[in-house]
Amino acid sequence: MNREDFLLQLNEVAADLQQPLSIIRQLSLATKQNTDAATQEHQQKIQLTAEYAMRLAANLALMQSNMEQLFPLETVNIQQVCQASVELVRPYARQRGATVHIRRKRPVPLVVANRDLLQRLMASLIDTQIAGGAQQVFLELHQRGGQGVQVSVRSNVIDTTLYGGAGNLVAREFCGAMQLSLRQVRHRTGERSTLIEAPVSQQLPLVG
Repeated sequence: MNREDFLLQLNEVAADLQQPLSIIRQLSLATKQNTDAATQEHQQKIQLTAEYAMRLAANLALMQSNMEQLFPLETVNIQQVCQASVELVRPYARQRGATVHIRRKRPVPLVVANRDLLQRLMASLIDTQIAGGAQQVFLELHQRGGQGVQVSVRSNVIDTTLYGGAGNLVAREFCGAMQLSLRQVRHRTGERSTLIEAPVSQQLPLVG
């Protein structure tokens, strides 16, 4: 990456971080003028927004390290990872008035990835959608031709900016560290899906 591209991405990342930090500041000011009940609600919003910002900052910090060494490949139950990711971001989603759902037509095999890094990746993709205004986010899992398991992350938002900046940078770097494929698909409705594909592990057959 040349210097111009790096500075452009850095500006996008900074813009992504400014949004939650701005919300935190506004809510902090609002708590000084509210009743006890309203203050508690604002404090919860501050906490959840701060947690989102900290997840994003932690992911960006990880990119400065040797992720291949810190997160070695292993056999992973990708359905469990997706469920854990949803549970992690669900309080933030609820606070933003959004819902997150997992769809799976049939059992999928174990995959080769890193559980911790994969969970960070999936949570980041969901966070990015919700921060961009999504009211519904769907994770769809299915096996592709016996060679890989694909997770599609899609929302009801028609907005290409959701796929730039920090969220896109994290997805690309984390997928690269785990040797996963990453692509985006534009649908006729104008929505986009982010597709992550992980190779099937040879350790065990399908898991329930």
